[in-house]
Amino acid sequence: WKIGLSTTASGGLTALHLAVKSDVNGNNLPVIDVLLSCSALNVNAVHEHILIDSLPIIPSGAQAIYLAEDDRKQAFVSSRSLDGKYHIILTEGQHVDNVAREQLQVLSDPGTKRSHHSHHY
Repeated sequence: WKIGLSTTASGGLTALHLAVKSDVNGNNLPVIDVLLSCSALNVNAVHEHILIDSLPIIPSGAQAIYLAEDDRKQAFVSSRSLDGKYHIILTEGQHVDNVAREQLQVLSDPGTKRSHHSHHY
């Protein structure tokens, strides 16, 4: 691949950028740890599209609170688009798309048996 660690993402692809962008469910964490220990770069500087220190992905089917302007509405996550935006279904049946992750607070996750009421997800 011949990718230089010191090259920023805006100037070309870096090994760290490739490892982070291609990560699925934390499978690249050992590689990312090695790259971070070898680099004095600001991690977010080489990962421009979505910051690494962002909120976790919400799976389809999760129940959430949708924070819309000054209103809070109960919703279910329908899907997540490639740009990181969510499609949700409100309890009254209305479909809302292009929802930012920051506008959703998880209440329950179908992949776990516990509720998220006790902590911020």
